[in-house]
Amino acid sequence: MANEDCTNGLNMYTCACSAGYAGTPCADIDECASTPCMANEDCTNGVNMYTCACSAGYAGTPCADIDECASTPCMANEDCTNGLNMYTCACSAGYAGTPCAVVVCSADIPCMNTGTCDNNVCTCASGYYGATCADTSKIFID
Repeated sequence: MANEDCTNGLNMYTCACSAGYAGTPCADIDECASTPCMANEDCTNGVNMYTCACSAGYAGTPCADIDECASTPCMANEDCTNGLNMYTCACSAGYAGTPCAVVVCSADIPCMNTGTCDNNVCTCASGYYGATCADTSKIFID
């Protein structure tokens, strides 16, 4: 039979399951059933063996969460929040919009420099620009 090792004898033969197999008929033993792998690892059963590999979103020895924010995937004025096998970007405090370029203001968060707060958005005076209403006359070009 398949998965059996048989030995011929005098007018008879005996069979036993091959290594990694058990039962009648001989079936593969699931070496992963005893959960031999560590935390954050996936077990793959084989014939008379198993392998452990880091689950999705994990790497290293031992398997640890991959910090997807380490590669700085977010844009300017965005904060990165690491998750399991993913990350999210959200506007930093004081910013809104897509991209996060609109400076949010309120009575508690006034606009910088010459900016005025209109409907919770900073508007820069003529000659000023950007999130901080910087003075364009102070821009130096090398």
